[in-house]
Amino acid sequence: MSSERIHGTLARWIEAKGFGFIQRDSAGGPDVFIGSRIFDAAGIDDPHVGMKLTFVVVEDRKGSGKTWAEDVAIEGGAAEAERAFKHEPVRP
Repeated sequence: MSSERIHGTLARWIEAKGFGFIQRDSAGGPDVFIGSRIFDAAGIDDPHVGMKLTFVVVEDRKGSGKTWAEDVAIEGGAAEAERAFKHEPVRP
């Protein structure tokens, strides 16, 4: 797994099947698969086409060549601030 964060846009989302694909902002590499459980783990309740994201690409350990996105976050602006606020632990 690479720890390099990549910027991209949710290009396709199939709600009925719970998965989609992120198009990388930088030229290079195919679109990256993302499943609903990754959004759930990030606290993102409403994935939608056009959403700007940062993520890490994970490669299958079996050598199949399959990749997918993990450690996803909404990129920039109020949405990122809202996400950080929702998930920030309360300190006494």
